[in-house]
Amino acid sequence: SRHISTFFESIDESEIKQYIEKLCDSKQELPHTANDVKIQQTQKVERNKSASDFLHYGCCLLFGDKKTRNFKLGLQRLKMSSERGNSYASFLVGYLYEVGQEIKRDINESFKYYERSSIQGDSKGLYRIGYCYHAGIGVEQDYDKAREYYEKAAELNDSAAFFCLGFLY
Repeated sequence: SRHISTFFESIDESEIKQYIEKLCDSKQELPHTANDVKIQQTQKVERNKSASDFLHYGCCLLFGDKKTRNFKLGLQRLKMSSERGNSYASFLVGYLYEVGQEIKRDINESFKYYERSSIQGDSKGLYRIGYCYHAGIGVEQDYDKAREYYEKAAELNDSAAFFCLGFLY
């Protein structure tokens, strides 16, 4: 009953009534603490967020001021944005895995996100895949594949891809 009173103190009466009606209708278990309610409410809100919302929030958590920085949560939000189709988020996750800053370096995971980014149409993802083939990072060095990806990125006006193409000719 202590948990129930904590639950009731955390939200106003109309919210309580609506919430309990939903629980009764759906046969869900009643939350034990106010924190359980906050988690459930956050999850409900996050289901309705767009890929851009998650990208923006993830970047704020990764690159914001020292008080709001939270690398683990920021990376999680970028992954959520990537899963919802944001090509730039996919590129950023790939880059974070490639450089291994505040995360264990994982070239395979990096390459996976670069591929996702390129499929989603991001020139930077195409460029980084080309660079991986060019330098033999996580894949066997292959100048033909590097050229192929650099050319695709260059078609999207990626300046780094133009620069690297110059080295291959």
